[in-house]
Formats: sequence, structure tokens, C-alpha cells
Amino acid sequence: MDYWFWGIALAVGAVVGFSKTGMPGLGVISMPLLILIFDAKAAVGVITPMLICGDIMSLIRYRQHADWSKLWRLFPGVLIGMVIGGFVFLHINSSVLRPLLGILILLLVIMQVITSKLKVDEVPDHSAFVWGMGGAAGFATTVGNMAGPIMSIYLLAVRFSKEKFIGTGAWYYFIINCMKVPLYVFAGEITFETLRFDACVLPGVIGGALLGWWLLPYIPRRIFDHAVLVLASVGGLWLILG
Repeated sequence: MDYWFWGIALAVGAVVGFSKTGMPGLGVISMPLLILIFDAKAAVGVITPMLICGDIMSLIRYRQHADWSKLWRLFPGVLIGMVIGGFVFLHINSSVLRPLLGILILLLVIMQVITSKLKVDEVPDHSAFVWGMGGAAGFATTVGNMAGPIMSIYLLAVRFSKEKFIGTGAWYYFIINCMKVPLYVFAGEITFETLRFDACVLPGVIGGALLGWWLLPYIPRRIFDHAVLVLASVGGLWLILG
């Protein structure tokens, strides 16, 4: 048995599960970890069923906290972003795409910091903001499962409670991740072999999600908000420099 391979695999599963129910920003390190044992493009397909399992665990606990009014406003932009992202995923080299996503994430982090300092409450309700965030999230999630930082910043900008943050994000991610499956099957990145791998990693996803259920009430809101922004920044830098 390759202990290094399976150790990283289970760690990725645990990070995915914990990020879905406890610390959303932590999800940015799941792709870097998975790329240690898979090709970058293959990792996009491999991790998608893990994400869906994590979404289900999150929905079990937090589905009733979702704010559908915010989600419905996002979906038109998300769908446009997904169409563009699907075309790019099938044609672009990942070495070109990664730094572009990293720059986008860092710009969004800077924008959120400025917004919070200026206390510009009307920005999150502006149609340009909503369409821009939706399009960026749809594009990023399709080409690299990297919508987490973008959605985290959007959900922070609308000033949700921790529970509403998790619940609204859970429905968004579950719907979008399921919609991406046909594309990745068509591209050959989700196969019976990758699904068998995902099944082996499922205990890690469930364990991480259960840990998140237990820890979320004990995470102070200030630390929660700052951790999301810091981890989003780390994810952006990793994409640029990695």
C-alpha cells in the first residue's frame, strides 16, 4: 500500500468535509493537496464527487438556513460563467488558467477588504456586483473547482450569520457541482476508476464534516471572517506561484 498516496487522499477528503460544515475558506487547499497525487486537470474531476458528498453533509445540518433570495440573483450570472468556463476547460492549458484564477481571487479579496473598511452596505445589492460575482464563481468552479473563495467573499459581503453562510453556500455548491458532472464525464475526468477512488476517500469526507458540525458553534465570528479572507488569499497566491 502506498501510505503517502492514501494519506494525502484521506487528508483531502477531511479538508473537503470540514470546509463544507466548519470553515468554508479551508477548501482552497484541497486542490493543491490533490494535485500532489493527480494531474491538475484530472484532479478537477476526481474531487467533484467528494465535493458533492460534502455538500450533502452540509445540507443535512444547515439546509434550513439558506437565503434563496440571494441565490436566485446569483444563478443567471453563474450559468453564463459556467458556459464560458466549460469551453475554456475543454480547450485551455491549465498552466495558463491557474494564474488568471489566482489574480481574480486576490482582486476579490482586496475588494472585500476595501468594502468592509468603507462600510459600503449597498455594494452587495448592486446588480453589477451580483452578476460579476455570479459569473466569476460559475467560471472558476467549472474550470478548476475554485469558486469557494469567490462565493465566500460574496457571502461575507452580504453579512450572513455563520449558519446562513454555510446553509446558503451548501445549496449553491450542491446544485452547481451536480451540474458540472456531465462536462467532466464527457472530458474523461470522471470515470469508474475515479469514482472508486472517491468511494475509498468517503470516510475522510464524512469525518471532516462531522468535525465541522461540532466546531462551528465555537468559532468566533471575527476569526471566521478573517480566516475566510486569509485562506482565500493563500489559495490565490498558490494558483499564481504554484
